[in-house]
Amino acid sequence: MTVRGWIICSGVLVASLAGGHAIHTERVAGGVGLRVLYDGGYPMAHAEVQVYAPDDEPEAVYQAGYTDTDGYFLFYPARTGVWRMVVDDGMGHRATETWNIGGDEVQATSIPTRRARGKETLLGLVVIAGMFALLTWWRRKVKAK
Repeated sequence: MTVRGWIICSGVLVASLAGGHAIHTERVAGGVGLRVLYDGGYPMAHAEVQVYAPDDEPEAVYQAGYTDTDGYFLFYPARTGVWRMVVDDGMGHRATETWNIGGDEVQATSIPTRRARGKETLLGLVVIAGMFALLTWWRRKVKAK
């Protein structure tokens, strides 16, 4: 394999490894809230949070906000039922929390997910291929002189 081939392979490997870290959520006492952390324990600061109320249209946002600098978000539900919170940092990390609020009982379910990164990966590969095409063209132009 040529040097160019090794560089392309390593670029693809780096692009695939840069897909992002896992995230974790922690329950917060007082109201309904959570703390969102990246896999390394760092808070997901200023991530967008959308709250969906029970019995509303599934995609109708009841409340929206952002986590604070320590990754916390807290709200007080107005009625009983299953509430859903979606946290998204805008860079491919996303978590969904559901809370069943019923009188004094609160049950919670957590679903951390990662968004598909097909478009971003493809764009990265196209940029890398374009850089190598430009480099090859330039080297041939220099040798022709």
